[in-house]
Amino acid sequence: MSAETVTHHAFVPAWEIDANDHWNTAFYVRAFQQASERFAQGVPGPRPAAPPEVFHVRFFRELRLLETLSIGSLRLSEARAPYGVAHIIREGSSGRVAASALELRGDGLGPDPQGDEAGAYAPRSLPPGPQGISDTGVALAEGRATVTHAGILQPGDFDGTGKLLMSALHMRVSDGNGHLWQFVGVSSDAFYGRGLGRAIVELKITRQANAAPGTPVRQVSWFGEVGRKSIEIRHQLEDLRTGAVLSSISTITLILDMAARKSTELPPDLAEALRASGP
Repeated sequence: MSAETVTHHAFVPAWEIDANDHWNTAFYVRAFQQASERFAQGVPGPRPAAPPEVFHVRFFRELRLLETLSIGSLRLSEARAPYGVAHIIREGSSGRVAASALELRGDGLGPDPQGDEAGAYAPRSLPPGPQGISDTGVALAEGRATVTHAGILQPGDFDGTGKLLMSALHMRVSDGNGHLWQFVGVSSDAFYGRGLGRAIVELKITRQANAAPGTPVRQVSWFGEVGRKSIEIRHQLEDLRTGAVLSSISTITLILDMAARKSTELPPDLAEALRASGP
């Protein structure tokens, strides 16, 4: 069985806490990104190793203000194929698992016969493997999707190999989610004013193509399946000049009762607003 390698340490500062009073998922992904880069240095062959093509992340418990954390990384067995590596965030004070990320790589670091099955971290609501590309032009024309980010890729969005950072891709999701809810008529006051919160419990980032600093991009977002307590949200980052898809991101968002800090049902009027936008 593969042994874990400690690949990252971090701390939760006040400026990384979001409206749900916990560490924003964008910073979990940043930590996983840095752990992935550190672990890749153990890959045989030329350095630096290629970045992952897919990150599949699950969140198990909140990390709150001033919490310390560490990440352990290990090889996976064929039981978790096509994923070959797992990164596990643990609370510094208790050692409890807070989140995990499975990754599919393109540099030969695939499943290992001696690897760990890591069954507790297996995909739950999103299927394993790369996410497909969607025709966002049709969805936009039919009013089922909206543009939630427009900008220019910056040098800091890329790693040492010239590839887009997973954390840079997800940061645009964090910025764009509020725009998507507003698009279907659900303002921040209409949602958070009821004592509700929303937290991503599973996400999958798929790298589809690469770009270069200075590339103009847009992010198109839409609601997928709307359940009683959870919602699927999809995002696609596109090159504004060529239309090339750079990344696909799927998330499962859990509705929270902020007073009880536990899941709750989405109120019927809000559920109807989301379903009216169509999958």
